[in-house]
Amino acid sequence: MEEILSSSPADAVVWPPGPGGWSILEIAAHLADAELLASARIRRIITQDRPEMHGYKQELWAQSLAYRLQKIDVVSARFALLRRENASLLEMAGEEVWRLKGRHDEYGELSLRELIEDYISHTTKHLGQMRSAAMAYEASNNKPQACLRV
Repeated sequence: MEEILSSSPADAVVWPPGPGGWSILEIAAHLADAELLASARIRRIITQDRPEMHGYKQELWAQSLAYRLQKIDVVSARFALLRRENASLLEMAGEEVWRLKGRHDEYGELSLRELIEDYISHTTKHLGQMRSAAMAYEASNNKPQACLRV
């Protein structure tokens, strides 16, 4: 994420790539909130016997939590901090911890390993969307301008 943000102009970060598409900022805010939920889910799986996990409506979160108006430096710092904290905790986990399970209301029973694999895939997908949005912004700003004929 840091690489994408450091190579994107400020205007590109807030630029919506099209109807229904999320800006780089909105995707980053979504990833930060997903990492926040991951933090709680990881800890609950480790400390509770098959805890219940609930899905959430990402569009509702984006609108209700005003992703579009958040500050990219705060959002990216939150994501980075939570990701480091989660990684540090997971590095200490023994093999038996990776087999512990929780029950997700949409996906059924998930081991900690499966949950983490899903978060890695989720992050990878959204980082790809951020790169695509950055490229679309660049392409939209590099279009040849039509000449006016008088």
